Amino acid sequence: MGVVRALYEKGVNGLELVKVVDIDLKTRRPVKIPKTMLTDDWKSVSTTPISTSSWKTIGGIEPAKSIQMTALKNGKDVVTANKKMLAPRVKISSPWRLN
Repeated sequence: MGVVRALYEKGVNGLELVKVVDIDLKTRRPVKIPKTMLTDDWKSVSTTPISTSSWKTIGGIEPAKSIQMTALKNGKDVVTANKKMLAPRVKISSPWRLN
C-alpha cells in the first residue's frame, strides 16, 4: 500500500490514481481511499481506456504475468518491481529487452 499512499495521500505531480485493485476488499488497509476507487477485478483495470499506465506491486509469477500482459496488450505502460517474474525472462543485450 506504499504506492497507493504516495499517489493518493501525498500526490505525485503528473500522476493520478484512478483505481486500486485488491483481491481482499474486506481487510482494513492503512490507506483510506474512496470505495469507488477500489475493485477486485484486475481485468477491468487492465483494459479500461481511462488509464494509460499500470503500476504493479504484486509479487510472484501468476497472476502478475497475466495482469501485466493484459495491460501491455491494451496499450498501457507497465511499471513493476517484480523481480521473480522478470529475472528469468531478461536477456542482457543493448538495449535491454524483455523476450
